[in-house]
Amino acid sequence: MLPVDSKSRRARRPLCGVLPPILPLLLALVLAAFVPPGLTAQTGTLQVEVVDETDRPVAVATVQVVGTARGAFTDADGRATISDILVGDRRVLVRRTGFRDQESVVRIEENRTASLTVVLRPAPIRLEGIDVRVFRPASTPDVRLGERAIREANPQDVGELFRSLPGLDAIRRGGLGMDPVVRGLRDTQVGAYVDGMRTLPGGPGGMDTPLSHVDPSAVRSMEVVKGPYALTWGPGNLSAIRVETQQVPPPGTGPVAGHSFFGYNTNLGAVETGVELSGAGQRTGYVLSGAWRGSGDYESGGGVEVPGSFRSGEVRGRVAHQPSPSSTLTLGGWLQAQRDIDYPGRPMDAEWFDTYSGSLRWEHAPAAGVLRELDAMVHVYSVDHRMNNENKPAPMRMATVSSVDMVGGRLSTLLEPGRGWTLEAGGDGFTALHFAEARPANPDMPRRLIWGDVRITNLGFFTRAQRGLGPVEVAGTVRLDVFRSDADRADAFFLENVTDELSASEERLSGAATLTFPLDDAWALSVGAGTVVRPGDANERYSNRHPSKRMQVGAEFVGDPGLRAERSNQVDLWIEGSYPRWTASLNLFAQQIRDQISIEATDLPPRAAPRVFRYVNGEASYRGAEATASVRLFPSVQLSGSTSYLWGEETSMDEPALGVSPLRAELGLRWDPAEDDRFVEVSSRTVARQDRVAGTRGELETPGYTRVDIQAGHPLPGGVTLRVGVENLLDREYNNHLNAVNPFTATPVPEPGRVAFVRLGLSF
Repeated sequence: MLPVDSKSRRARRPLCGVLPPILPLLLALVLAAFVPPGLTAQTGTLQVEVVDETDRPVAVATVQVVGTARGAFTDADGRATISDILVGDRRVLVRRTGFRDQESVVRIEENRTASLTVVLRPAPIRLEGIDVRVFRPASTPDVRLGERAIREANPQDVGELFRSLPGLDAIRRGGLGMDPVVRGLRDTQVGAYVDGMRTLPGGPGGMDTPLSHVDPSAVRSMEVVKGPYALTWGPGNLSAIRVETQQVPPPGTGPVAGHSFFGYNTNLGAVETGVELSGAGQRTGYVLSGAWRGSGDYESGGGVEVPGSFRSGEVRGRVAHQPSPSSTLTLGGWLQAQRDIDYPGRPMDAEWFDTYSGSLRWEHAPAAGVLRELDAMVHVYSVDHRMNNENKPAPMRMATVSSVDMVGGRLSTLLEPGRGWTLEAGGDGFTALHFAEARPANPDMPRRLIWGDVRITNLGFFTRAQRGLGPVEVAGTVRLDVFRSDADRADAFFLENVTDELSASEERLSGAATLTFPLDDAWALSVGAGTVVRPGDANERYSNRHPSKRMQVGAEFVGDPGLRAERSNQVDLWIEGSYPRWTASLNLFAQQIRDQISIEATDLPPRAAPRVFRYVNGEASYRGAEATASVRLFPSVQLSGSTSYLWGEETSMDEPALGVSPLRAELGLRWDPAEDDRFVEVSSRTVARQDRVAGTRGELETPGYTRVDIQAGHPLPGGVTLRVGVENLLDREYNNHLNAVNPFTATPVPEPGRVAFVRLGLSF
C-alpha cells in the first residue's frame, strides 16, 4: 500500500538545480559564435523576388536553398535576402500556401549578390493534399520524408500518417483515435498543436489523441520535431507535432473557388465526403469547409471480425482581414461531432466526442526595420466526452463522462538586429480545467470521481537566437516554464492511500542548441543537443483506479499529484546529401529521460480490473537510427526507401522500455510522368519481430510481417481527379506491435485485411 503521506516524494527542486544540464549547451553556442571567419568557405548572397501571375508581390513565402539550412521568408514586397551561400549552382525552392511549389537554379559567385525572380502559380484546392515535414534539429523545413507518398494517403485517422515515416508510429485501439508515437514517446510527451493551439485529450483514459479531433481532409501540413527542439511552440514538448488546416487564399484570388470529394473503402465499409469553399478580395478572404466520414467493422487478413465503426462530422472556417499591407487579423474556429466509436482495445466504447475551438490571431510583418514579425493569438478549446461498456462483457454496466475546457494564448516577436543575428522572443500560456466521473447504470449506486475539477496551468517564456557564420548555421533556445496543478476534491480512498495534498507547482528551465554546416557542395552535417521538462498530466496526477491507455492490457491506474516533472536530455547527429538525381539522410540519436513518469504494480484493491498500477518516477534511455534515400531512376520513375531502429530501456526497472517499435523498412517505386496528378506507386513495409518487451507490465511479443500497397491517380475532364488503390494487397494477418490488447480476450487488435479504395475529387 502507498504511504499516506507522499509529500516527501514531491519535494520541489530549486530552480538552480536544472541549470547544469543547460550550461554545456549555452557554452557550445557561445563558443560557436566566435568561430574565426577565416575558417569559412567561399560564399555569396541571393536576393529573391516572389510575385504571382499578375505581378503582385507574394508575402510570407518560404525561400529555401535546397540541401542547406539557409532560408528566409519574403517581406510585404515579396522580397527575401539570403546570405552566406556556398558558391556554385544552387537549387532554390519557393513555397507558399495556395500556390504551387517552384524550384529554380541560380549561380552563386563569391562575394557577389545574385538576383532571382520567381513567379508562383495558384494551386488547385485539394482536400486530400497532406504535406508532412520532419524537421532536423535546427528546425529547418528542408527535410521532407515521404511527402509525395503521404500526399496520396488514404487515412481514416490522422495518426495513420505516422506509420509511413521513419521513427514515427501509431497505436491502434479501434477504427478511430490512433495515437501518434515519436521514438517511443506518446501521450502528452508529444505536444500536439492544431493551427497554433496546444490541444489535449478529453477522455479520462486519454484514448482520444487530440489529432483524432481533426478530419484528415482538413489537414494541409504536418510538421514533426523529433526531440526537445520545439521549445518556442509550447511547454513540455519532448517531441512535437504541429498541424495546419485550410488556409485563407492570398489577396486578389477571386470571390469563389472550391473543391468537393467522395471516397469509399471496402472491408471497412467506410464512406467520406466533403466540400471546401474559399475566396479573397483585395483585403478580406475566407475559407469554409465541411466533412463527414463513417466506418463499419472490418475483417483482418485472417478473417477475424474487429469492431471498428464510428461516425464523425466537422465544420470549420476562417476569415482574414488586412487592415494594412503589413498586418493580418484572422478569426477561425471549428466544430466536430463524433458518435458511436468502437474501441476493441479498451474496456469501454465512446458514445460521443464533441469538440469546439476558436481563435483570434494578429500577424504584423513590417516591410523594414529591426522588427520582422509580430504574432499574437488567443484561443479556446473544449472537448466533451461520454463512454460506456454496454457492448463489453463487463460484470457491471458503467458510463464515464469527462470534459476539458482550455483557454490559452501566445505572443512572439521576430527581430533582426543586424550582424547576421535573428532573435525570437515571446511567451505562451494556457489553463485547462479537467473533469471526469464514473456513473453506474444502476441509479441506486453512487457516482465516483475519476478526478474532480483538476486545473492545470502553464506559463512559459522563451528566447531563440540564430546566426549564420559563413555557411554555418548556429541556433540556441532557452525556455522557462512555471507550472501548477490542483484538484478541488478527491474521494476518501485517494486521500487515504495516495495523498491529501492535491496541489503542486514547479519552475523549470529547458534549452537546446543546434549547429548545421556543409561538408561540401552536396553534403551537410547537423548536430543538436537539448534538455526539456514535461510535468505530469491530469491522468498521471489524479487518476483514481481508472483504466488508462498506458498499458496494452486492461488495468486500473492511480495517480500522484506529487510526481516530479520528467526531463529529457537528447543528442542528435544528422548527415544529409542532395544531388540532382538522388538524396539521402542518416540520423543518429541518444536520449535519456530522468524522472520518467512510468508505472509499477501495487497491492491496492482494484475496482474491476485484475490489478492496480500507480504512476511513479523512474529512469529510461533510448537510442536509435533512421535513414532515408531516394533516387530518380528515370525522369518519371523514382525509387525511395527508409529504415529505422529504436532501442529503449527503463533502467529503474531493469527491463525494456514499454512500447518500443521494432526494426522497420519501407520501399517504394513511383511513376509520375507530369505535374497533372498522374501517378502509379507500389510500396512495401517490412517489420521485424519484437521480443524485447516490458513483460512485468503486460506487453506482448509480436511476430514480423510484410505489407504491400498499390495506388494510382489520374486527372479526368472537367476538373475531376480519380485515385484508386489497394492496401494490404496480399491480405496479410498482422498487428502493429504498439496496438492495444483487447482487455477481455488478451489478444492484440489486428490491422485491417485487404482494403480497396476509390476517391473522386472535383475542383471548381
